[in-house]
Amino acid sequence: MRTFVRIVVAAMLTATNGMAFMVVDRGLPTINLNDAAGAYRCNVNWTLENQPWYCVGDQVTLPTAFPYYLVDTIRVWVVGEYTGLELFVGISDVLQSSTTYSATQVTYANGEGYQGQSGAFLDMWQLDFAVDRRVQGGSALNFALKPDYDSDYTFLLASNAALSGSPQEGADDLWGYWYWVSTDPDRYGMGFWSSKGNGWDKSSDINVQVFGLGVPEPATMALLGFGGLLLLKRKRG
Repeated sequence: MRTFVRIVVAAMLTATNGMAFMVVDRGLPTINLNDAAGAYRCNVNWTLENQPWYCVGDQVTLPTAFPYYLVDTIRVWVVGEYTGLELFVGISDVLQSSTTYSATQVTYANGEGYQGQSGAFLDMWQLDFAVDRRVQGGSALNFALKPDYDSDYTFLLASNAALSGSPQEGADDLWGYWYWVSTDPDRYGMGFWSSKGNGWDKSSDINVQVFGLGVPEPATMALLGFGGLLLLKRKRG
């Protein structure tokens, strides 16, 4: 009994120690990269040119390990312009945006950048957007990246899940696009698009990682306190 209580308490302490962890992992692909992969190339990028009321994005579904998550960071990758960007995050009809982010130049696992249609290798940027959303476990989280339309184009990186060689959690072979109803910034709609036969020969999903904290049930927190008292009593005894 003593060993069991210690194991349970240790697990709950790990989940509630205030340290953010990766909630959803649909990161960059690690194999079948660029033109060297031939017909098996898995990486691609997307933007919507000259569409000021549309943005490229996607949807992720949070796991059910916790009843709620406090999402604090959403990570995406781009080529092209990486300044002056805004990330929109939506749950049902509740919309939030963030212009607070860090940009870090990165490469794929093979040390290469993104190879464009010309054959040239382009710089890749990892963008970590600060957000503050309480999201129910098992629910969908929508996101879209709004570029600076007065500047150069921004392309979100994506990949074909089956050929990526890395975890592609929640991939459904579709990427999303947001559109604003009239010009009201608080109202949006979202559609989904298959790239297979529509600009590419494969389906794709936007690469994204979501970080946050798990929020246990109140009963779990009570058990944590009870277990801590048991250990304290045992130690004193």
